[in-house]
Amino acid sequence: MRTSNNLLIILGIALSVMTASSCQKDEDVKIFGCTDSSATNYNPSATDDNGSCQYTGRATFWYNSYGSDATVYVGGQSGQISTHYSGYNPTCGSSGCANFTLPVGVHSYTAFSTWNSWSGTVNVTKNGCSLMLLY
Repeated sequence: MRTSNNLLIILGIALSVMTASSCQKDEDVKIFGCTDSSATNYNPSATDDNGSCQYTGRATFWYNSYGSDATVYVGGQSGQISTHYSGYNPTCGSSGCANFTLPVGVHSYTAFSTWNSWSGTVNVTKNGCSLMLLY
């Protein structure tokens, strides 16, 4: 009988220890990652921002003179300008423009049509849009 009582006491102590260790508060557990929901690598499970957030912005290329269509190359992507705006400027993402979503930073671009070529840089800002007139 004494052995049974000792076994019950040991099992009770083991159960108490296991229960106490599994009751760690969630606030004590830290999950590092990007906590900004506007970032491309947002981690909804992260509780502590580790500075790893990455952002994008947009760039829209256009021109205002008549001529042939143009192809724009930037950030490993290509896009086509097929509309020639005159009298007003397009807005970000307008149809007929070469529209890109790129990581934040300065990107080199080149563009070609049958009658002209362009090159330069475009500065892409966090969640912003850069309108680039090729002339």
